[in-house]
Amino acid sequence: MTTTVDPNYWSLLGVSPECDSNELKSAFRKEARKWHPDLNKNDVNAEERLK
Repeated sequence: MTTTVDPNYWSLLGVSPECDSNELKSAFRKEARKWHPDLNKNDVNAEERLK
């Protein structure tokens, strides 16, 4: 699947482009835990969402 629109990664993580590295790291880890397949055993799509 190819798209011409680049996703806004900042909004996906809920941070602004001006955030510091600690805030970015924290937001990424929060989202990773939210969608991690080991924590969502009943969700067959969890692995794909995490990727």
